[in-house]
Amino acid sequence: LDAGATALWILNNDAIVHKDALNALLAELQSNAQVGAVGSVIYDLEHPQKVLVWGGGHVLSWLGLAHHAKRTLPAAQLDYLTGASLLLRREALEQVGLFDDDQFFMYWEDTDLCYRLRAQGWQLAVAADSHIWHQHSSSLGHDHPLKDYYVTNSAGHFLSRYARFPRLSWTLGSLVRISKRLRAGQRNNIRAIWEARKGLAYSEQVPTPVPLPQTERRRTVRVAIEATTMQGRPAG
Repeated sequence: LDAGATALWILNNDAIVHKDALNALLAELQSNAQVGAVGSVIYDLEHPQKVLVWGGGHVLSWLGLAHHAKRTLPAAQLDYLTGASLLLRREALEQVGLFDDDQFFMYWEDTDLCYRLRAQGWQLAVAADSHIWHQHSSSLGHDHPLKDYYVTNSAGHFLSRYARFPRLSWTLGSLVRISKRLRAGQRNNIRAIWEARKGLAYSEQVPTPVPLPQTERRRTVRVAIEATTMQGRPAG
């Protein structure tokens, strides 16, 4: 953005990108000056025809849970866009800022950003022809206790900002996660959720992920795009 880019593309570096994905995002962004952010359709890398997220979804704030859309959703019903592939308008970012890294880690930060955009009158959109393939929960694994810890912790911060009854919503959402883990017999996950609820550090008794080699470690790549030239560079 310091170099004068008109948009910022946030893209997970473990995603596989269709050659027309960025063109479709830019076209959608340029089609409506009120759109502040555009998301891609995210497919399952292991099942390439399966949609993981149709751009984003909606939040059940009373229940403390987010629900990914699996098919076309009217823009007015979009509460958030997933940060796996997200194109953001410069003017919108200058108004609301980027992710709140002080409150969110790995989960809910994209939802919080979209809520801040919508609060300032910006619209969200999905570029139906922007296709990305992504491994589901590739950072920690779908069932890893540390994922439950981070999800629960970030959900608490999000709901404290946006839910009418944040403590109740956080409790209900946590109970839904705990019930799923109970049925699966995943006691370490339940412990992780409880620790996040209590504000405790992640327990050393719960196994941590084996670190990936440095060249394979997942991180978020932020790419600044100049909409007129289609050129980009890493943006931190």
